[in-house]
Amino acid sequence: MSLLSNREAIGLSIEELSNRLASLYKTNLSPEKIERIETNELKLGNDEAKILAEFFNTTSEDIV
Repeated sequence: MSLLSNREAIGLSIEELSNRLASLYKTNLSPEKIERIETNELKLGNDEAKILAEFFNTTSEDIV
């Protein structure tokens, strides 16, 4: 599953995901950055992939 698939599977908007990540992990993943990652305009960094994998309870390979 991609980041988009994982996000949609739990019914979160990009804004909601950004807010939850900021609250739980103190990240700077803005809605704009998440959208660019989902559309493959921006590569996901290792630290961000680990945070997203933890949030979605999956592997970082499953996010990218």
